[in-house]
Amino acid sequence: MKKTPVALLAVLAALAGPAQAFVAQSPQKAFSFQNVARASAAVPQKDKDQTASDAVFIPVPSGQSVDFEAIAEKILPERPAPVLTLSLQTADLRNVKIPLNYILKLELPEANDTSWHIDTNENIIKPISTQKQNDVRIIEFLSVTPGTTKLYLDNQTDDRRCLQSRILRIRVTP
Repeated sequence: MKKTPVALLAVLAALAGPAQAFVAQSPQKAFSFQNVARASAAVPQKDKDQTASDAVFIPVPSGQSVDFEAIAEKILPERPAPVLTLSLQTADLRNVKIPLNYILKLELPEANDTSWHIDTNENIIKPISTQKQNDVRIIEFLSVTPGTTKLYLDNQTDDRRCLQSRILRIRVTP
């Protein structure tokens, strides 16, 4: 009788779509696992009433700790931030909506002996890199906090004469 609900649940889970894993265990055993990476924490000592079949226990000498953060970094590597590329070769004014922690990559025309002057609220979107390829300046910004700001870009000569300007209204969404 007890196997019928479990078998029915397994069949329903298989029909619901792809699943990464399916595990059945008691709540007491599930909540006993330490599933959070911390800077460092001492490994708990084995309970006397815990049987050998419940878990594999590797003792750590007293005074030492396990570096859970280093283990998590090896198992879960950081992924690069997604990039949104925007060409401003001809457009003077644009509205941009970008999610939080995205990189906004701007492509701007740049003649020799000129440079782009940037003015924005760096609490919302901050410049992280710039490079020049042929006659194109590529500037990357990282969206830091949700909010709205304007990004003013002026292409200037050495004597501060403005040749061209671009304005972006940027909205960073959570």
